[in-house]
Amino acid sequence: MPFPLNQPFLFGILCIALVLTSGSVTCLGGDQSGIICIGDCSPTCSGDCVGRGYKNGGSCFLFFSSFMCCCNEN
Repeated sequence: MPFPLNQPFLFGILCIALVLTSGSVTCLGGDQSGIICIGDCSPTCSGDCVGRGYKNGGSCFLFFSSFMCCCNEN
């Protein structure tokens, strides 16, 4: 356990880190309504979405450090 003088400092750093990481999803992804992510991105992402019944296909979106295949809702 850290020394008592370091606890408020470490707690403050933890709070700042949590706020910054939670905001990155909304900043990077934009409006996520109307899409459903089905897994990792592949060259056939849009075709995979059509095969699953999403008529409008799909595309890849960046979430943190990985690309996800997300389908457009019908």
